[in-house]
Amino acid sequence: GGYQDYLSAFQRMEAWPQSADIQLKVHEKDVTAVPGAKPSLAYQSKLQALKQFMETKEEGQSLLNQAVHASDALMPNITPEDKTSLRAALRDLRDRWEAHLDQVNALYKKVEGIILQLSSFDDSCRQIRRWIEETRKRLIEPGHSESGEGEASVAHDVKEELQTFRMLAQDVQSHQSLVDRLRERLQEISNPDAAATVADIA
Repeated sequence: GGYQDYLSAFQRMEAWPQSADIQLKVHEKDVTAVPGAKPSLAYQSKLQALKQFMETKEEGQSLLNQAVHASDALMPNITPEDKTSLRAALRDLRDRWEAHLDQVNALYKKVEGIILQLSSFDDSCRQIRRWIEETRKRLIEPGHSESGEGEASVAHDVKEELQTFRMLAQDVQSHQSLVDRLRERLQEISNPDAAATVADIA
């Protein structure tokens, strides 16, 4: 009876990581697939699905505990050789179980990282777009004042405007490097619409 209990607990535990690994492969394939028009939302829902998948680990832990418990009951009545092979089989089960958990955690962190990258990229795009709009307004608005007559006043206004344009030109140069950095970051993110966004900004 005791050996039969152990055997059925062991077989249940052996089958569990196999089916969990198949589900994990589906999740991995899902994450590497290029998402559609709203990648941030797509990855959020992937994260949610992974969270639910991780919650099933309690079931695996319970099955592992049952197998360990059943083997402990057998230990006093078996030969040293059988004890050694029993412990080796259980260690192998535990190793496979822990390796599975590590893979799930790694995939979860990967998706979290992608979400963070997408959100940071979107923020950068928004900031540069805002800067472009503000700079456009500053270029359109007349820089010189209405008051003051004569050549001295006009010369002063021109000088002031030149200074403003010089500062704007420096500002534009510094933002060029930000646009270049956005182009580099395109390689890191999974967002088919991002290239069009960066091209528009550039």
